[in-house]
Amino acid sequence: MTYCMLSLDLANADDDQRTRFYAVLEADEWEKLENVDTVWQKRFNDTFIRPSIQRRIITALESAADSARIRLVTFAAQIGNNPASTGRTVKVAGGFETSFN
Repeated sequence: MTYCMLSLDLANADDDQRTRFYAVLEADEWEKLENVDTVWQKRFNDTFIRPSIQRRIITALESAADSARIRLVTFAAQIGNNPASTGRTVKVAGGFETSFN
């Protein structure tokens, strides 16, 4: 198993937006970690490699941001035994742009 942990900052999101955002992550089988704010994890089988997991993160974040009408999501991601990565998802004309730093 390869684990991915996401720490999210939902800039200026209200409670309704957070609820909608979280619902999309839950539907994609992300689990919210208890006792911490906006930290999620997901398990991937060993056939997933880092680039494909990053694509799955991008899809999940963009779908959740679109559903919740959130313009900016910043995040830190920890995948497997690799160091954590940071990035952001921002609303742009025609969709979203997500990048890992």
